[in-house]
Amino acid sequence: MKKIITIGFEGSANKLGVGIVEHRYAENQDFDITKENEVSPNEVIVLSNVRDTYNPPAGQGFLPKDTAAHHRNWIVKLTTMAIEEAKLTAADINAVCYTKGL
Repeated sequence: MKKIITIGFEGSANKLGVGIVEHRYAENQDFDITKENEVSPNEVIVLSNVRDTYNPPAGQGFLPKDTAAHHRNWIVKLTTMAIEEAKLTAADINAVCYTKGL
């Protein structure tokens, strides 16, 4: 069984999340992860999915500077938590995924 481990980062508005997923492929499946191709895994397993939400004081709304400070404060903690929950090390991760704004 071939497998690829990916870590994904998502941040939108007041939410921040880190997830780790294992993509399993049949041993005889031919693919090259260095090229763009459409090969679907046989199985996908979510190993961890940790999140934190910034909650501003009532009536204040989401101020960009405060939300950014929250995300900076939590991203390393959430990444560490996700890797520990998945029972992996950073060296086990094959690819990084993230959301990208315009």
